[in-house]
Amino acid sequence: MDLDLDDPIEYVCAVIIETHRRKRADYATDEEPFKNFEVVARMMELEGYDRLSDCLTMVIRKVGRIINLRGSEPENESLLDSYKDLAVYGVLLYAMASEEGGWEELE
Repeated sequence: MDLDLDDPIEYVCAVIIETHRRKRADYATDEEPFKNFEVVARMMELEGYDRLSDCLTMVIRKVGRIINLRGSEPENESLLDSYKDLAVYGVLLYAMASEEGGWEELE
């Protein structure tokens, strides 16, 4: 599948993929793409808290940051960066849920 980088949706999907690849180098491996979420979930030692719960926590945390930034200028990470991180966490959550429930077929 080739992406059309002139299409705004496909362009940001390419950015999400690139961001994920860079961050995965710090948080996971090719063999264990969700390693950080799995490690944190085990460390929490909370019944029912799994890798999906941990990723969802990161989504909620990022949404909280975005809401807190309303009407102010961030000192460090831009609002656009927060949106990008939110998108990456959303894709990771979708990928983990899909892996557990069976991958959708691309047509």
